[in-house]
Amino acid sequence: MSGVPGQVDALASVSSLMERWNKECFQGSASPIEILRSLCEIVEQQTEVYFKTDPDPFDDRHPGRADPNCTLGHVLKIMLKHDDFIQTLAHTYLTRDQSDLNAVTCRALLNVMPGLEAFAVFKEHESSVNKLFKWAGGTEEPLRSYSIGILAYVMESQEHASTFKESNHKLVPVLMKRLQSIIQERAKPAVQRPFSQFAKQDGNVAFASTSNTYPTDKGETSAGKERSPMKSSTVATETAGDSIADAINRGGELSNSSWQEMEPLYIQSYQIFPVTEEVQQRLMLSYLTPMGEYQELLPEVFTNKAMDIVFHYLNYQKNCDIRLGFAAVRYLASLLCHKKFGIEFINSGGLEKFLTVPRPSLASTGLSLCLYYLAFFEDTMERVCIQPDSLLMELNKLVLWLLESSHQSGRMHAVMFLSNALTFKAFLDIFDSMDGLRKLYNVLSTSEILNADTDANFTDDQIYVSRQAIRHVTCTLKKYYESHASILADKIRQSLSHSNSRVSPVSSPEILPHKTMKMAPELLTEDIQLLLQCMSKKYWKPAAMFKKMNGVELFLKTITLVADWPAYNGKAESIRWLLDTLNVCSVYPPVQLDLCKVVNLPDRYNDSFSSPGLSILLGMADTDILCEAEVQTSALNVIINLVCAPSDISCSAPRRNKSLGSSSVSVHSPFLQSLWDEFRQNNGIMVLLKLLTIQTPLTGADAIRALACQALVGLSRSDTMCQIMSKLPLFNDGQLLALMKEPVLQDKRYEQIKFCKYASQLIERVCGRPQNITDSSSKSAHSKQDMRSFTSNVLSKKTTITTMTDATDNMTLDKIVTSYFRKQHALCKNPVVTCPPFSVYEPHVCPEPARKSAAPVNLTARVLKHSVHLNYGGSEGSTFNRKFKYSRYKPIKTYKDSESGVTYSCCAFSACEQWLMLGNYSGDLKLYSIQAGEEAETYNCHNSPLTQVEPSRDGMLLLTSSSWSRPLSALWSMDNFFDQKVGFDEDQYVEFSKCVQDRIIGTAETKAHVYDVATGVKISTFYDENKSNNYVRNQATFNCTDDLVLSDGVLWDVDSGKAIHKFDKFNPQVSGLFHPLGLEVVINSEIWDLRTFKLLHTVPALNQCLVRFSNDSSILYASVIAHDDEEEEGSIKRNPYGSSFRTFDSRNYSCLATTDLQRSITDICTDKSDMYLAVIESHKDNDTLQEDCQCRLYEVGAVKNTDEMPPEEDDEDEGGEEDDDDEDDDDDGEDGGSDEILELVDDMDAEEEELADAESIGTSDTTSDEADSDLDDDDADVAEFFINASDLSDSEE
Repeated sequence: MSGVPGQVDALASVSSLMERWNKECFQGSASPIEILRSLCEIVEQQTEVYFKTDPDPFDDRHPGRADPNCTLGHVLKIMLKHDDFIQTLAHTYLTRDQSDLNAVTCRALLNVMPGLEAFAVFKEHESSVNKLFKWAGGTEEPLRSYSIGILAYVMESQEHASTFKESNHKLVPVLMKRLQSIIQERAKPAVQRPFSQFAKQDGNVAFASTSNTYPTDKGETSAGKERSPMKSSTVATETAGDSIADAINRGGELSNSSWQEMEPLYIQSYQIFPVTEEVQQRLMLSYLTPMGEYQELLPEVFTNKAMDIVFHYLNYQKNCDIRLGFAAVRYLASLLCHKKFGIEFINSGGLEKFLTVPRPSLASTGLSLCLYYLAFFEDTMERVCIQPDSLLMELNKLVLWLLESSHQSGRMHAVMFLSNALTFKAFLDIFDSMDGLRKLYNVLSTSEILNADTDANFTDDQIYVSRQAIRHVTCTLKKYYESHASILADKIRQSLSHSNSRVSPVSSPEILPHKTMKMAPELLTEDIQLLLQCMSKKYWKPAAMFKKMNGVELFLKTITLVADWPAYNGKAESIRWLLDTLNVCSVYPPVQLDLCKVVNLPDRYNDSFSSPGLSILLGMADTDILCEAEVQTSALNVIINLVCAPSDISCSAPRRNKSLGSSSVSVHSPFLQSLWDEFRQNNGIMVLLKLLTIQTPLTGADAIRALACQALVGLSRSDTMCQIMSKLPLFNDGQLLALMKEPVLQDKRYEQIKFCKYASQLIERVCGRPQNITDSSSKSAHSKQDMRSFTSNVLSKKTTITTMTDATDNMTLDKIVTSYFRKQHALCKNPVVTCPPFSVYEPHVCPEPARKSAAPVNLTARVLKHSVHLNYGGSEGSTFNRKFKYSRYKPIKTYKDSESGVTYSCCAFSACEQWLMLGNYSGDLKLYSIQAGEEAETYNCHNSPLTQVEPSRDGMLLLTSSSWSRPLSALWSMDNFFDQKVGFDEDQYVEFSKCVQDRIIGTAETKAHVYDVATGVKISTFYDENKSNNYVRNQATFNCTDDLVLSDGVLWDVDSGKAIHKFDKFNPQVSGLFHPLGLEVVINSEIWDLRTFKLLHTVPALNQCLVRFSNDSSILYASVIAHDDEEEEGSIKRNPYGSSFRTFDSRNYSCLATTDLQRSITDICTDKSDMYLAVIESHKDNDTLQEDCQCRLYEVGAVKNTDEMPPEEDDEDEGGEEDDDDEDDDDDGEDGGSDEILELVDDMDAEEEELADAESIGTSDTTSDEADSDLDDDDADVAEFFINASDLSDSEE
């Protein structure tokens, strides 16, 4: 701006004049007229320059915001920064009785109004507004017109319009009559003046019309000296009229070659001085525009024939002033807010008249707002659609021109018009015939905001406007495709009803060309499901066009971009409308293929970031990205179209009235198989399972659950998916049945019915048969809760209960169920007398009697029988031995740091088993003597908390990992000196290889790096962006033979470096590890077969646990570990096992014991002999917020001796292990053995016999307290003998 001399001079002149006014007029007593007049000339000159740049005519922002480089904006800022200046103009000069001062003051105020908020200026000064009304009603020019122009700005505020309601009612008819008189005066035949051909001056065209001129505030005429600056922008009426008429004859459009010549005609001057008749009319129309929206003034509109006034200005044979025409168009738009006026406008031929407006022009942009208000009312649009096709084609041409050639406001008004108009079939057909979809699509695809590189160059206003544009276009595209879907579905129904007389067409509203299509959500869902079944081999042009224009990639990119917009209120709506459009188009198989492809996302995320389309859809369905119920349901609808497609997707015959869960086609097409595989690769099952248990948002949870269950029904047609789901707790533990009991929100019963419908289909498909709700008992011990659920879920669907009213036949529901259970129990092969309580959800099976070769459950009997049956005292003897040994833990030592406030973070036993290694939050590694319990050495390894410590088997090397300091991990030498050998800057977790410790595997987020131990050189990297599961706590690891690597849930072959298999993701945190035996992979609670990659079973007790295997691989320790995340810490506190570690048999994953420490657990490790267990325990005081941390050493298999423990530790540990009192001394005599030994352990018999019964019927997940009771002093010798025997047995095994 500083490089333009004219602009610099203007700013300097304004600054000088403002200083003069402040010194001479505001602080002095000089007359301000001359200064104000000079200021007005500068502002009007810059206003003319600003409007020559053709700004958006509907942009009411401050010129400095609309165009930061314009001189007008800077001029207004200089004037308006003087607060006293505006206040003096509006409330001092305006109230003085000096006509010259009043005129120049109104002129100055009108010039600065674009930079002011009129409501704030006149808020508390009604006297000034009353004066304006007085002058507007009748006074000399130019004061009258300037007053009207100022009132036009003031009355845009509804509060001011309401305050001066009576004044407006008086002024509106006066101005309408004044306009009528001017029009009538101009309609009279003009008298030809002599020598009129000499009216041209200086090569420019002067006004040769009968426009009146009025005295200025200097007493000069408007044709005098002060008119000369505007001379270059005026044109002759006759010449302008002829030029515009030529444009109209060419169809209302100008060619590119003629635009430079016609630019003055189609933009023209924004002069307000001198006040010509054109300026008067323009200012009067600008005042009538805000008044046209009020219903109470509508009678004046019809009385004073406002429509005729507008039609006059739309006739460019009579009116050549485009800016006057634009003012008339804006007034027309305000009148079209009334349905009555809109209908009258259509009936009076208004469409034909405003279609003659030449384009491009300022007035043609104004027509876009008229179009929007026309389509706003359904009755008005119906009258538009019954017009001749030729007129509708011209209307479509105007709309499509606005989409491509107009200002931003014109484009958006045209888009909003189409969002309503495209629901009418008559308009939709013509829109398609003129290639309207491509032009509408281009409005979205050419949006600059979708290019992330230019986003930083946008102002906040430009960003908001662009986002609003995307929002409106997505809504219109959604309406377009939904309209086509309704039309096509109606045709299919009619075809099916004609071809098959037995098929009754679904009742739906008849589609008439001039009536809007009623697209209720329920009807639209039915239409899409019908198209999904029938579009497998048909060509559908709208969807084919969508694919041809690469619409899937654009929509997915836009969804990802919009989801990242902060603080934008229309974010959820924009994404939902994009997804709704994809929902309609995804019934077309080629579009389904595009949804599975990889999409390159904008550069703002990553230079080379890409994501599969399905991953984006699943992200929108998940609650972690955008928790909006409408967005989630829309995303699930698209997913349903993909996974619930017809089994034979290439079939030509339409499928109707077939359940999604009971397809008769046993062999699925390769296309559908690829869809399912892609869905599985993107961890879709995890998202759907998560949505099944969703509780928020409350109003949409039931609908989300129903859609998620419907998607699972479609997936269950895959044998692989069905096998995986059959092993999940959702079906094995009755979780799905529990969800069917009641909705999340009681008002959503309809959604709950849909959910129960799909859940029943899912259970039938996964379980292979309908759910068997037939439990019984000889004593019918069923709960009231089961009875209520049985009533709602079974009897309401399958059973008809006839209640007899006869008093002699009092048959109740309880009696019916009791009788039913007894009949079921009678079918058992070995029925027992005493049974546990029955459940209507689980099949009833009486426990089978123990075999004669089985090992006794009783410890003493098993020890005695061991001499006869060397195999652990009988079958399952080794299991009982392990259970007894690993269900007892005796605390023997506690390690605390000598410095207060030090918190341990990880632990490990040294290779020589003489030292216990403890890492702390300061990054130090401390070595404690196991026997003495004293600190021996301290090494500073990192500057952040240590997260992992692992010594090599030979004790010469040590691996450490930390939280954030560089290097994140390191390899240390422990030979003669403790020093760092290799630093791993990128890897937050490292460990040695398993078989031969010659390699190190490190984890850098989702990548796995393998290093050579001797050289520290990186050997290989295992990472595939398309297969990544993005686990939060990924830890890459080798298998027992070091030929496989598990990283981020992906199995890799070490030699080839290729991915072998990607395991399904069911949790976001834990990445998993290999079972030491080498045949299984444990990922959180899922156990996978390494040979077949099938899900063997799930262990819910391992959910979100740290897992450690014993050195002999027979035992698995698990504990819920506390992390730094506050949300996770809260979930641990709510977890019933948050302060416990659990012991599992690694062969069948049955729980052997649960040891409650009443403290949070940070890490667990075991020594080589599996005789000692180290546990880092911590406790935070909620009052002082201080954390007490210690490492406690436990002896495995030993019994607590209360006499040996200090008093303070005794109290703490007595509440730790949940041991029951030995109250039941029953012994049924089945174990046999010496009576003397049985007397020593008679307190243990009852508990262990109950355990045997529980295990025989499959309830093996019990705690050590339910299995074994504490041993007293007399039992110590027996326990010691058994432990030794157990070690011998395990070694033999």
